[in-house]
Amino acid sequence: MSADGRDPGTAAAEKRAHLAAMFEHAPPHFSVEPERFSLVTYNEAFARHVREAYGIELCPGMTPDEMLEPARASRWRELLARALREGSFRTDYVTAAGDVHMLLTLNRLEHAGAVIGVSVLAVDVTESRRALKQLAEAEVRLAALVESTDDLIWSVDPESFGLVTFNRALAEYFRTGRTQLEIRAGMTPEDLLPGPGAERWAEFYRRALGEGSCVVEYETASHGKTLLLSVNRMEREGRVFGISVFGKDVTERQRVQRALAESENRFRALIEDSPVAIGVSSGESRIEYVNRTYAKTFRTTPEALVGLPVIGQWAPESRSQLQQLMQRMQTEAGGVEFESLGLRADGSVFPVHAAVAVLRRETSPIGVVFLTDISERKAVEAKLQETLAELSALKDRLQQDNVALRQQITVHHGATATIIGRSPAIARVTEQARTVAPTDSAVLVTGETGTGKELLARAIHEMSPRRGRQMVTVNCAALPAGLIESELFGREKGAYTGAWTRQQGRFEAADGSTLFLDEVAELPPETQAKLLRVLQDGRFERLGSTQSITVNVRVIAATNRELIRMVEAGQFRADLFYRLGVFPIEMPPLRSRPEDVPLLVWDAVRFFGLKLGKTIDTIPSETMQRLQQHAWPGNVRELRNLVERSVILSSGRTLSVALESEAEGSLRPPVTLAEAERQHVLATLERTGWRIGGKDGAAALLGLQRSTLNSLMKRLGISRPKS
Repeated sequence: MSADGRDPGTAAAEKRAHLAAMFEHAPPHFSVEPERFSLVTYNEAFARHVREAYGIELCPGMTPDEMLEPARASRWRELLARALREGSFRTDYVTAAGDVHMLLTLNRLEHAGAVIGVSVLAVDVTESRRALKQLAEAEVRLAALVESTDDLIWSVDPESFGLVTFNRALAEYFRTGRTQLEIRAGMTPEDLLPGPGAERWAEFYRRALGEGSCVVEYETASHGKTLLLSVNRMEREGRVFGISVFGKDVTERQRVQRALAESENRFRALIEDSPVAIGVSSGESRIEYVNRTYAKTFRTTPEALVGLPVIGQWAPESRSQLQQLMQRMQTEAGGVEFESLGLRADGSVFPVHAAVAVLRRETSPIGVVFLTDISERKAVEAKLQETLAELSALKDRLQQDNVALRQQITVHHGATATIIGRSPAIARVTEQARTVAPTDSAVLVTGETGTGKELLARAIHEMSPRRGRQMVTVNCAALPAGLIESELFGREKGAYTGAWTRQQGRFEAADGSTLFLDEVAELPPETQAKLLRVLQDGRFERLGSTQSITVNVRVIAATNRELIRMVEAGQFRADLFYRLGVFPIEMPPLRSRPEDVPLLVWDAVRFFGLKLGKTIDTIPSETMQRLQQHAWPGNVRELRNLVERSVILSSGRTLSVALESEAEGSLRPPVTLAEAERQHVLATLERTGWRIGGKDGAAALLGLQRSTLNSLMKRLGISRPKS
């Protein structure tokens, strides 16, 4: 029986069970036999490690060659053979993947004096090795940081105050000083500094030992600089092992602080002498500071104002307004400007302009007010208002005189005196103009090129209630498609590339007046839609804006094209056509009213004779007859161009006219009007060598715009012959 009364066999079995349990719960552990190093025993931790690391299921009898690649198997045989030779040793081992670091303990196993194998215990030290590596890297970084800084860093022992460690900056400091000393570990203050300097440093060290730490300023004798020294006692587990010192050059900082103090004094003096009244109030709405101008404005002294409630500086009738502003500015950032009435110390009230800003600080906000006495300005404004009232009265009287003068001109010359003619066709047009002029209805003027459509539009405007303002004219064919929308409706700054400024559109310019849209058929579809909206409700938006603008504009449109055909072809909006054509007027071509030709010729002769400094008082009857018989495809514009050319070429007081078609015998009207127009355009093009633009081009001779002539050629089927 054993000492505890148990059977020896049972006790031995329990001991083996305990050992087996300990073996299973231990770190990876295995043993091999000493010949082939084949596995004898291993625990589950080792089997799991091999399974996860190498994908192998262990079984007793496996050799290193069966478990590992040749190089690692050879390495393991060397380790096991070393254990057989030396008995036991420890070594580091890194797994094949390189992610696990193991500390191996190998022991030779003996029994009854015979070697029976080798046991191996593997402890995972990955985390501890990583921590050691990180610590080493941190030390390297810290050392690099200490060496790289320009601050002076060193440590001394607590007994003799001899140098223990120091950085490059401290070594450079002594090397470049007056002593040009190369410092080394162990040097004491007496070795480093001459005379009283050593005692001062020793005093800093003793103070740090007594207080734990201290911060002192030190004026260097050798460099003429100021160092801010942070001296600290170093302890570990209650034992003082040294003193660390961090020295920073604060020479520049002190210079800046002195400059800042001087600047503050100058700024304070500037505020005191400022012509603007400046005051500062606390969060409790009491005056904390005022400059001399502020006190002078209120006819008192700064000392008398400081501490008083802010509200007391304002006239009673202005205090409710000020209280509302003060309450709002307690929570809102920024500033506000306003005009109010101040109350002086003598009880007098005066107008002031105030600009108030709220500055946030940790404890409470402060208010800064800039006051200007605007008594003189108010007096000037009152005088200006009187002057403006007088000017307004004069303006009204001038307008009345202008209206009376216009009425006199209308009585003597007629409102449509500029529309020359006495034919029934012109009389009908004139009557239509007089009928529609007093209304705000849209007018659509149609007719061939050069018949005087813009002249009729101006006559309608001059007979309308809007004649007091200038009529605005837009030639839709002369504007590029990409710019016509901004030209009509305006644009905001940055609406598109190149829009550097805000631009008012023609509709805004014509508000209260008349807008004449010449060549309206050339409008692009997207602009037609926007124009329709303006005609419907008088509202539109500038390009690049979402804000609607309302205008009161009377629109007169003109075209030489057949809009109804364009509507049928889908080239012009039908709804816009009907909006524009509320009151259509067709200007008759000149060839349909030959009786008006003499009047038009004489009017042009007088005009160009005065312009060119010539006197023409005779036109042969044969010349006038030929002019009446001419087809005039360019209408009145062509006639005036011909007369201007004839006045230039005439050498006496008699007008000499040479029609282009006389040389070709084309005085007789062609079969159709379209053919006459086509022949005349062709003759002009051939005369100019098919040059359309320029001073002597076909467009100029016909009195047409270049774009209009191109459209006319396309409509008449005229194209340049191939050379």
